[in-house]
Amino acid sequence: MSVVPLLALAFNSQWPIYPAGLVIFGFFNGWIITLLNSFGTQVGGHRSRFIFNMLYLTNNLGVVLGTMVAGSLYQLAGSQVSPLFIITITMYCAYLGVIIGAFPRRDVHTVTGKTTASRAQLLPRANQTVIGTLFLTIALVWVAYTQWSSNLAVFMTGHGLSMGQYSLLDHQRGPCYHLPSNY
Repeated sequence: MSVVPLLALAFNSQWPIYPAGLVIFGFFNGWIITLLNSFGTQVGGHRSRFIFNMLYLTNNLGVVLGTMVAGSLYQLAGSQVSPLFIITITMYCAYLGVIIGAFPRRDVHTVTGKTTASRAQLLPRANQTVIGTLFLTIALVWVAYTQWSSNLAVFMTGHGLSMGQYSLLDHQRGPCYHLPSNY
């Protein structure tokens, strides 16, 4: 599903398609990260802490390397973003191939039996407030992080920094924020 907004952005990256496509892509990308973590639970031979630290490290290494390369590719593409979206689509398809090849399908066994009907219980008002506040905070942090990784590049290049120079700058910033905890 993440490929659909990327396809739209590859062929039309104008207003209002661009911001709407990025929001939809971000939503589906969150699903992909959740699925990646669930596949990580099926890896044997290592402690789960090691597996999840490696997932975190490789994910953030990809962010750092992708940012480093994207600026140069953007300049090579004549300041067009469409080739970057096509490269991203290609990488998502390759990722899907790895998942299909490395994690064979398993039969799901369902348990049948009597089920008892339960009444839905509403959360207490205080709990609803805490959950709502948490959700709003996460959304605001996500928007701030997205602004950092997208609009800051436009701001910096508007002040004379080339896209390649900005990519190198962001590459240098990356390791400071993306170090994993103990294995």
